Amino acid sequence: MAEKSSTSFRSSGGVKFEVKPFDGKSNFTLWQRKIKNILIQHDLYFTISGVEFKPTDIAKGTWEKLEKLYMRKSLSNKLTLKDQLYGLKMEESGDVKAHLNDFNRCISDLIRVNVKYEEDDKALLLLRSLSDSFKHFKTTLLFGKDTLEYDTVVSDIISYVKMNKASEREA
Repeated sequence: MAEKSSTSFRSSGGVKFEVKPFDGKSNFTLWQRKIKNILIQHDLYFTISGVEFKPTDIAKGTWEKLEKLYMRKSLSNKLTLKDQLYGLKMEESGDVKAHLNDFNRCISDLIRVNVKYEEDDKALLLLRSLSDSFKHFKTTLLFGKDTLEYDTVVSDIISYVKMNKASEREA
């Protein structure tokens, strides 16, 4: 049987990537990560993510079908996805919306392999992933609360960032 040829991509920096087509037998998660990285480097990730732009239905549908068929719910895959989530840390003065997108992608990937988080756990993980410049914000937000709702925390983060940007412009 003839081996399938690999597809080559060249980054804007001239680095060449070779990716073999997914054969249905190898590790889907590793293949998927390689493809996602290539799409991100070529500003094409929006075609499958649905996060920033409306993706083409065929590309997004095909990607989701591949995930459904091959994304294993194995313990090692869950560990890899949890490592990505728990290792996620927003860079100082990083883009908050991009960080929220990354966080939500990690949560969505975990949901696909049947890992579920309670609302307050998701909120606490998100707060933990913020840069150190949010230290006082986190303290204020948590003061006197017994529970947190994820959507409320996201709204509060966005409001806080907008307020800070407005204050910087006035100064």
